[in-house]
Amino acid sequence: MDFIKETFKYLRKSFIPLCVVAALPAVAMGAFMRPFSSISFLPAYYTLGPANFLTIFWLLVERNALSFIFPMFLIASALILGLSYGLGMMEKHFKTGKMGLTNPWRAINNSILSVLKTVPIFIALMFLLFFAQAGFLTLVRFWTSGLEGVTLLGDAVAVTIISVLIFLFIIMLSIVFGVWAVIIQIYGYSFKDAFVETMRTVSKRWLSLVLGLIIPVAILTAPQIVLNSRLLGFRYWLQILVSIISHLLIIVYYMAYIAVSVYKINGLERRDNKPAYIRGFR
Repeated sequence: MDFIKETFKYLRKSFIPLCVVAALPAVAMGAFMRPFSSISFLPAYYTLGPANFLTIFWLLVERNALSFIFPMFLIASALILGLSYGLGMMEKHFKTGKMGLTNPWRAINNSILSVLKTVPIFIALMFLLFFAQAGFLTLVRFWTSGLEGVTLLGDAVAVTIISVLIFLFIIMLSIVFGVWAVIIQIYGYSFKDAFVETMRTVSKRWLSLVLGLIIPVAILTAPQIVLNSRLLGFRYWLQILVSIISHLLIIVYYMAYIAVSVYKINGLERRDNKPAYIRGFR
């Protein structure tokens, strides 16, 4: 749990700036997606009637996010810009001890190549994973409840177990791709060399890395799981509002967590946690 402790220690002095950085991707994602929908869709699935592949797929992926090109472009662009800004800002903070929102384009320009090399691949993998999950869950439903019936207990249990495992897999993927981007940024390695270094870094503390991310993310995703229950009848605008807030907090925590963890695992010097009067000296 030392990574969680170090991350919250860092967020005490950087939470507001990172919230500003994360605001644009949080709004874009929150308006068209639900946080970690690979697991937050479960309450809606439990009350599902007759279903097929598309019915289950649209529970995993909001139809509005794929109906037109604009939402997809908006989400991807906002996420890339937000992560680039955050990574560039934190790198400057770690190296100089100075945190601020000045020169956003310089921060984005310094780190956007690192993000562009990793985030699009991660987004593509997520969509492929949603297709695979929807297909697998459709088969499970066909074997248990039947496509024309309501959700039975065995179906619900099996789908829950599968979805939790996929949720864990997504957490692991997000750690690998996040560390990959940070490694490219701070070391300047090539795409391939950075991946090798990423796997070496993650393998050192993989269990601590997973636990340090999955616990806060599960807590922040829980409100959306409750709101997705059709039996409780929450209004759609409330679901969107909670989704935006959840995405905001998850993105802020994720950016800080990955950067802090990489620096800690590799024993890299950070000037931000040194007294102000010695930050300019080695």
